[in-house]
Amino acid sequence: MIYFYSRWKAAKSGLSSIRVFNDVLLTGGHGITMWDLESKTIIMTYLGHPGLITQMETVPNTDYFVTMCQTERHLRIW
Repeated sequence: MIYFYSRWKAAKSGLSSIRVFNDVLLTGGHGITMWDLESKTIIMTYLGHPGLITQMETVPNTDYFVTMCQTERHLRIW
């Protein structure tokens, strides 16, 4: 049997990517939600991709992260 420590509703539709970044969790679907891991609250939401975000990567030694979308030719740097 599997037990969950906690459960957070991260999006209205399905999620397609996650990434731990510094002291936050990034969840991606049609947008990005930034969560404070300690308080389990939303810090910020980001919009900007036209479709599902398929990948999120952090940029080492910075506060930036990069996302890509399955229907777009551009990367987004946040």
